[in-house]
Amino acid sequence: MRHLAGALLEIFQSRLELIGIELSEEKERLVGVAFLGLAAMLFGVLALMSLTALMIVVFWDTYRLPAVTGIVIVYFLLAGWCATRARDILREAPLPFGATLTEFKKDRNALRAD
Repeated sequence: MRHLAGALLEIFQSRLELIGIELSEEKERLVGVAFLGLAAMLFGVLALMSLTALMIVVFWDTYRLPAVTGIVIVYFLLAGWCATRARDILREAPLPFGATLTEFKKDRNALRAD
């Protein structure tokens, strides 16, 4: 009985360590993605503001309204593409703690077999 309890504690400890490793990996991934996303948004906004100002200056005397309308349409299409891509990335992300859940299932099946 003492041997069985020790084995169960070792299994539980290894699973907790696996959860910790997976949590750390997930945190690093999310922080990296968040940082890159914020940097991309910052530089994207700066570029769009500069492009908008340039287009308005270039077409001020001749095609002011069509130029501004075209820029708004392009921004709208880009925003829609970004939102769709972000949604797809989140949908395709692996299940957090997948390896831990798999190991727990293996443990459960091994204990039921005995």
